[in-house]
Amino acid sequence: MKKIQIFSISLGFLIVFLLGFGANVLFFNDDSIEVYANNNMETIVIDAGHGGYDVGCIALDGTQEKDITLDIALSTGELLEEAGYNVVYTRTSDNVSWPEDNKEDLQSRIDITEDADANYYISIHINSSDYNDGASGYETYVDFNDDEMVKWQNLFMRS
Repeated sequence: MKKIQIFSISLGFLIVFLLGFGANVLFFNDDSIEVYANNNMETIVIDAGHGGYDVGCIALDGTQEKDITLDIALSTGELLEEAGYNVVYTRTSDNVSWPEDNKEDLQSRIDITEDADANYYISIHINSSDYNDGASGYETYVDFNDDEMVKWQNLFMRS
């Protein structure tokens, strides 16, 4: 398997996620974030991309995407739980409960989300490029029929 560079996700990325999901950020700096949920009944599914048999991309130093996404997912989930949200994870370790089959893998993530009756779904991935083209930044996918999500997505992409 070839090794490619992984682009990092900053603290600002996580803050925008929290803002986008109805939380009010009262104070933040490099060391702390305080968040309070507007609605304690909201459920957020956090999907740590890849996992188990699927390593995702591999950094030049051998770090696997599945490990980075899991760390980000658990940290983000902890902040959201402290804020009063109900958080459901697609995985909390490198073990996955579904077969080593991409189609069944994706269906299992959908099933977890539907079973949780989630208000929001966050899938965390670290994209990479085989080309030395200087590509960097973020990708967001939102339901363009949801004006509130489009607003937050646009704010995020401008920052």
